[in-house]
Amino acid sequence: MTGNVAHSRYALDLGQSQDGSSPGFGRSYYRKTNGYSAMMMHTNNEYLIVNLPRMHVVSARATGESPEAEAWARLFAWAKPLGFMDDLNAHPVFGFNNPAPRPGQSHYGYEAWMEVQGKVDELDPLQFKSFSGGLFAVARCKLVGDKVGSVPEVWRRLFEEVKAGSGYSWRRSQELEGLVNPGAPEEEILLDLYLPVREGAAGG
Repeated sequence: MTGNVAHSRYALDLGQSQDGSSPGFGRSYYRKTNGYSAMMMHTNNEYLIVNLPRMHVVSARATGESPEAEAWARLFAWAKPLGFMDDLNAHPVFGFNNPAPRPGQSHYGYEAWMEVQGKVDELDPLQFKSFSGGLFAVARCKLVGDKVGSVPEVWRRLFEEVKAGSGYSWRRSQELEGLVNPGAPEEEILLDLYLPVREGAAGG
């Protein structure tokens, strides 16, 4: 199924399967909302293709053996008093490893982003950044206990599905993990995995 949405903005709503697992691959649909920065372009049985426009973000970063929770906590501590956590369609949140884990090392970094509208003040120690956006293949999974597999396994499967001949290929940009439901218990947290892609086969 394909769709061209030139002037509308869409939030991803991949639903819930009947057995309560995350939608993962092959169970996806869209729900139209206002303010979310993902425009519908194309779907297939394995993932969604969305176009993230250029965005401004506030960034928080942490390092350690499990830095994700600390990075999110720093970002949310800044965002909550401003009311941004009450409207995650207007202020979606993303994260990624920075730097990524290395073989034999337990410490790595994680960077968390929240989209904001225009310049914001009083960020220290957080940072204001711009992101160029672009096309992404998106798959949803649970943070823990997903029947599709662990988060790294879903990343690997997403990459393999795109590589297998979808009409898209990987492009060099930042992979992102969209946090769908911050504040939920760990076993209920959902992630949207954003793999940067371009139209056409690799090398084409």
